[in-house]
Amino acid sequence: MKIAGALTPKFLLEHRRRRIALDLLGIPHGGPAAYWRTAQLAAHVERCRFDLWPEFLRLKLERWSLVDVGANEGEFIDSVGALRAPAAVYAFEPLPELKAVLERTLEHHEQGRVISAAAGDQIGSLVLNRARSPKLSSVLEPQAAMSEHYRDAISIIDRIEVPITTLDAEIPADVVVGLLKIDVQGFEPQVLDGAMQTLSRTAVVMLEINYAEHYSCGGHFEDAHDRLSGAGFRLSAVSCPHISRGVPLWADAVYVSRHFEHEDAQP
Repeated sequence: MKIAGALTPKFLLEHRRRRIALDLLGIPHGGPAAYWRTAQLAAHVERCRFDLWPEFLRLKLERWSLVDVGANEGEFIDSVGALRAPAAVYAFEPLPELKAVLERTLEHHEQGRVISAAAGDQIGSLVLNRARSPKLSSVLEPQAAMSEHYRDAISIIDRIEVPITTLDAEIPADVVVGLLKIDVQGFEPQVLDGAMQTLSRTAVVMLEINYAEHYSCGGHFEDAHDRLSGAGFRLSAVSCPHISRGVPLWADAVYVSRHFEHEDAQP
C-alpha cells in the first residue's frame, strides 16, 4: 500500500519538491528513487530550521560545536546531527528525568556533554515550574491566558529546585560555537547575560521570540535583540509564526555574528 501510494502524481510531485529544496540547501538525498529518504530529511530540516541557517554555517564552517539550551529530549540535536556533524554538542536541560534520554542521544556524537542545569546569569539553584508538557516548563510562571492556546499542557504540575549555571562557566574558552540554540520559555535575556564570553566565539544564535506574553516577567523580543545587537550580531531570518486561534504566538529568530559572515573570518 505504501509503495502504491508513493507512485501517485501527488506523492511524486511532493518528492520532487523536496528534492529541489534539499538540493538548494546542499543536502545529499540519494537521488530520484529515495522517496522515503527525502521525507525524513525534510522533517529534520523543519525541526532544526536548517533552511534559516546562513550558508556559511550550512556549507563552509568547519569543526564547530552545537550548544542547545533547553534541549528537552534532544530532538533538535538529532536533526542537526542528521544534516551536519558538529565537532561537539553541549546540551543544557534542567529536568532531571530527561538526563538519561539526552545521554543516549549524545552517544551518537563524537563528543557530547549533558549539563543537567538551567542556564542563566548566575551560578547556584532556583525553582523550576514543571509543566504538564516538559517543553513548556520554565523558571517563570505561565500566564493564565495561555491556557486558551495550550490547554493543560502549560499547567504547572509541581515545582522543583534545580541547579543553574552560565554558558560562560560551562563552555570551554577554546570552543567555536557554530550554533547556539536557546529555547527557555521567556528566560532568554538571562541566558544571554551569562554568555557574553561565549557569544564572542559564536557564529549563529537561534532563539524563540514571543509575540504574545507566555510567562510573567518573561523577556520580550526587544530584550534579546538589544543584547545580541550589542554583542555584534544582526538579525538574519525569522520563521513563520506559530498561530493559534488566529493569534501569532511565537517564531524562531536567527542572528548571525558579523565576525563570522565571511567564510575566511576567524573567531
